[in-house]
Amino acid sequence: MRAGYFEHHPECLGRVEALWAFRSSERAHHKVLPDGRIDLLTRFKLGRNGAISNIRLIIAGPAKRFSTVFADIHTGLLGVRFHPGWGGACLGIDAAALRENVLLGDEAIRSMKGRAEALLRARTIEALRTALLDTARELAAGVRLDGRFARTIAAIELLQHYEGRCSVEFLARSAEVSVRTLSRNVSDAAGLSVKSLAAVFRFQKSMRALRLDPFISLANLAADAGYSDQSHMTREFRELGGFTPGSRPNLPVINIPRS
Repeated sequence: MRAGYFEHHPECLGRVEALWAFRSSERAHHKVLPDGRIDLLTRFKLGRNGAISNIRLIIAGPAKRFSTVFADIHTGLLGVRFHPGWGGACLGIDAAALRENVLLGDEAIRSMKGRAEALLRARTIEALRTALLDTARELAAGVRLDGRFARTIAAIELLQHYEGRCSVEFLARSAEVSVRTLSRNVSDAAGLSVKSLAAVFRFQKSMRALRLDPFISLANLAADAGYSDQSHMTREFRELGGFTPGSRPNLPVINIPRS
């Protein structure tokens, strides 16, 4: 397992956005940027030839602000990231209650309702990867879409398509519900408010743009990403990532296109 962050987007995953892996190149605390999603992940000790042990199950809730995790070269992380709005439904948990929070160990195992065994008994990275994908597919297949949830997911997808650059009024009209109803439904499904999701989507779009073109004009980026001005972008970067666009560290960013 190589050091660094990597993600894969199998077309067969549907309601799961990506399979991802992370291994630190050093013993250190690592900043995790907010993405508004829910993740089902495993943390384990790395041995030789792909062998793993001491697997710990984690369910990470939707976040609108950065967090930090500690890892070293003997620690690996492997997880699946659900599309915005889908994590709570697939895992059968209250997304809003998991906001800025994680379920660890026994608490995460209990929430899986008997589906954790295959993950915990894996002894190689490949076996764990297969178990994660199989579990994610099973969880996603069990979700039933009623009319309200389908409209809510469509609104979240529209907000994501516009990368946060549309109003809650526009989303409510598209869903044919009131602003109040749409706001409540999005918060229930995604665990974050429409405003917070929009900010996270703008932030992630901007981070991808900066990663792909480090010399891009910050003023042009702010306008393209939907910020009112460059100062607005700087304030949101500080709030969500703990840094400014001009002083950003080299951190993993989700959904970077393959070169």
